[in-house]
Amino acid sequence: KVVQEWQLHSPNSTLVQLLPGGHLLSTELGEDGRSLRGGGNGGIIREYDWDGELVWEHLDPGQHHDARRLPNGNTLYLGWEKMPRDAARRVVGGVAGSEDEGGAIHSDYLREVTPAGVTVWEWHAHDDMDLETLPIAPLSLRNEYGHANTCFPTDDGVLVSFRRLNAIAFIDRASGRIRWHKHDASWGGPHDCQYLDNGNILL
Repeated sequence: KVVQEWQLHSPNSTLVQLLPGGHLLSTELGEDGRSLRGGGNGGIIREYDWDGELVWEHLDPGQHHDARRLPNGNTLYLGWEKMPRDAARRVVGGVAGSEDEGGAIHSDYLREVTPAGVTVWEWHAHDDMDLETLPIAPLSLRNEYGHANTCFPTDDGVLVSFRRLNAIAFIDRASGRIRWHKHDASWGGPHDCQYLDNGNILL
């Protein structure tokens, strides 16, 4: 039995979540959204009330895949950005010659914004990840390092899964650095990492 449905303002990209209280959080495709080979494009995060009225939106051309409403009312989300040239040169693995035009490689960032859209916390993969020892999977394109698809927030950090690296990492909020990571090629492109109540991780 259908009890409610929403008409989105733009095509949905990857995520729809029902928030406590009945509002809907949706990631949607924006005209200015960054489009990369591999999917997950977005650009807009919107919140609708129970009656379908738009009550909040945040535009970021780099936004992709996941977004989460935090207990403090802020919103955490994933984004793409072009890596600096010196960082791109250190990336190993992937399909040779599959970078974007000019040898460009994109990587992921995490961003937390207030309801007013002010950034209060950020993390950038190319500043923190060991690019030489955590390679892109052999059959993945080199146009993107990481391809994060999930940001699972906790009280002290964020758990992130990286499809093209067959890896998950926990990023410490206070230091802004990776506290630990695990890589396993047998995962075959992990998605939807999350902590269970017993402390284990499901992906």
